[in-house]
Amino acid sequence: MEMRSMLKNKRAVVLTIVTLVVGGSVLGFWGFNRGKAEAEYITREIQRGDIIKSISATGTIQPLVTVQVGSQVSGTIAALFADFNSVVKKGQIIAKLDPAIFQAQLEQARANLAHAEAAVRSAESAVANAQANVLAAEANKERARVAMEDAQRVLRRTLELQKTLVVSQRDLESAQAAADQTAAQYRQAVAQLEQAKAQLLSAKAQLVQAKAQVKQARAAVQLASVNLSHTIIRAPIDGVVVARNVDVGQTVAASLQAPTLFLIANDLTKMQVLADIDEADVGQLSPESRVTFTVDAYPRDTFHGRITQLRLNPQTEQTVVTYTAVIDVDNPELKLKPGMTANVTVIVAERKNVLKVPNAALRFRPSLTPEQQKRVAALLHQGDRSPGSPRDVTPGDGSGRRSGDGRRWATRSAPENSPAMTSAEHQPRTFRVARGRPAPPARDRGDHARPGMVATSTTIPGWSPARPERPQVRIIWVLDENHQLKPVRVKLGITDGVYSEVIDGQVKEHDLVVVGQTINPDEAARRPSSPFGGPFGRRRRR
Repeated sequence: MEMRSMLKNKRAVVLTIVTLVVGGSVLGFWGFNRGKAEAEYITREIQRGDIIKSISATGTIQPLVTVQVGSQVSGTIAALFADFNSVVKKGQIIAKLDPAIFQAQLEQARANLAHAEAAVRSAESAVANAQANVLAAEANKERARVAMEDAQRVLRRTLELQKTLVVSQRDLESAQAAADQTAAQYRQAVAQLEQAKAQLLSAKAQLVQAKAQVKQARAAVQLASVNLSHTIIRAPIDGVVVARNVDVGQTVAASLQAPTLFLIANDLTKMQVLADIDEADVGQLSPESRVTFTVDAYPRDTFHGRITQLRLNPQTEQTVVTYTAVIDVDNPELKLKPGMTANVTVIVAERKNVLKVPNAALRFRPSLTPEQQKRVAALLHQGDRSPGSPRDVTPGDGSGRRSGDGRRWATRSAPENSPAMTSAEHQPRTFRVARGRPAPPARDRGDHARPGMVATSTTIPGWSPARPERPQVRIIWVLDENHQLKPVRVKLGITDGVYSEVIDGQVKEHDLVVVGQTINPDEAARRPSSPFGGPFGRRRRR
C-alpha cells in the first residue's frame, strides 16, 4: 500500500512539473510575440495575357423576312393546300374559301351592267329623237319667218294703195291682221325651237348619266370578280410555312383587320437576332463589333453574326431602357429556329498579350495617415499633363474638396464594368475638374486610338460617332522587400471585369500586388493576443 501511494505521489509530481514547463513555454512565447501582430496581406501576380471587353445581352431569333398571309374577304375555308413546314413558291395556291356567295355577287353585278348598257342605248335614241325635233322646229321657224315677211310686204303695199283710195279700208284691215298673225306664228316657231333644243340637252344629259351608270356597273363587276379571286389564297413569297392558324370548315371574318391564315418565312438559312442592349452599353457598339451567341438547344455551339442596325426606338420596361440591335446570322444547317432565345456577347475591344492586373488590386484601400495620403496623391498626379486636363481616380475617401491650386474635386460612382468595381461593389471615383479651361485635344491627353479600338461608323442610320476610351491613372499597392506597402502608379486601359490592361507603370509580369488584407493594422495593434489563438505563427497568404 505504501508503495502504491508513493508511485501515485511521484506521478502527480511529474505531471505537475510537465504542466508548469509547458505553460511557462506557452506564456513566454505569447509574451515575446505580444504587440507584434501584423496585418496579413493577400497578394496576386500580375500576369500577361489577353483581355476581351464584351457586352452581354439576350435576344430573340427571327427570320429576315416574315410575311403574314391573310384574307381580304370573309368566308368559310373550303380547302387547305399547305401545312406547317411546307415549302411554298410565290403564287402557289395554299388555301381556298367557299366561292358561292362571291360567284352570285358577280352574276348580279353583270346583270346590272347589262341593264345599264341598255339604258345607254335608250338614252342615245332619245338624243337622236330630240335632235330631229330640233331640226323640225328650225324648219317651222323658217317657214313662219317667210310667211311673216310676206304679210308685212302685203301690208306696206296696201297702205300705199289706200292713200290713193285704190283699196278699201276693209282690205287694209285684212292685210294688217295677216301681218300680225304671221308675226305671232314666227314667235311660236322660235319658242318651239328653243324647247326642242332644251329637250336635246336633257336627252344628252340622260345619255351621260346612263354611260356613268354603265361605268359604275362595270366597276361593280370588276369588284365582284376581284372578291371572287380573293377566295383563292396564294403564297406572296418563296419560303416555308412557319404557322397555320385555320382549319378546313373554319369561318374567317375580314372586318377592320384581315385575319392571319399563315405565317411564311422567306429563307431560314438567313436569320437575325433582335438583341436588347442596355442604354449604358449602346455607346460602345459599332458595326465592326464581333458578335457571338449561344442558344439553349445547342449549348456547345457558338454562332457568329454581325450588327447591321441599331434601332432608335427605345424600349422601357420597369424603368430599364434598352435599344434593339439587329444582328444578321447565317444558318446553313438550319439549327437556329424562329423564336429561340440567344445569349449574345458583343466584343467591343480586345487586347492580345498585354500585362493585366486584377481588378481586386484596384479596389484595395489601405489605412493611411494624412501625410501618406499627400504623398500618394502627389505620386498619382505626377507626370506631364496639359493644364486643365481632367484628373483620374485618386485614393482617399472620395469626399469633395478643393486642392491647393483652386480646382475643385468632384466625386462620382464608377460604372459597374469599370476596373474599380464589380457588379456588387460601388467605389467612389474622384475627378479633377478645371474651371474655365477648355479640355485639351485628344493628342495632348494621350487619347490616341489603340490597336483594336475602332470608331463608330456614321454611314448606318442609328449609329453615332464613338470616341476611344481614355486611359485611367490609378494607384496599386505592392509589398517591398521588407513586406511594407508600396504605392505604384499605373495607367490602365480596357477591362473585362476581372483584369485590367496595364498600359504604363513600374510593374512587370509576376509582380505581386496586394488585393486585400485579413487584419486591419490599427485593429491588429489594439487587438489583445491570445496564447492559444493569436496572429503569430501564420505566414502571409499569397
